[in-house]
Amino acid sequence: MADSAASPTHPIDPRFVADLAEVRIKGTGRDRFLARLGAAFMPLGVALGVVGWFIARSTDNALNQRDAIILAIIGMTLSMWGAALFLRYSFAEFLRFWMARLLLQQASMTAPDTQAGAETLRKDPMQ
Repeated sequence: MADSAASPTHPIDPRFVADLAEVRIKGTGRDRFLARLGAAFMPLGVALGVVGWFIARSTDNALNQRDAIILAIIGMTLSMWGAALFLRYSFAEFLRFWMARLLLQQASMTAPDTQAGAETLRKDPMQ
């Protein structure tokens, strides 16, 4: 089992690895921080919403209920902002890598050995 994990079924082109190292495609620290912040805001917002709901249900005082409802609304808003941050910065990192791979494939298609580049693209990457 360890041998199959060590050797992937579709090897990565060494030129692609070299080009990635040359271009230095990686997310900035800010992008990674905001994606993690968004991932932390999602459960925190849900927790605030649930706490606000329990507080509102446990009291008969209308003023306390309104305060708890506001807390629950803030929690749900925080959760939605967290989901938006997480999705935006996660997709940005993925699309950055995808664009580099697409450019490499296009470059291999226009290379002098176009036949070899076309055969590489015809292969099923899942095999």
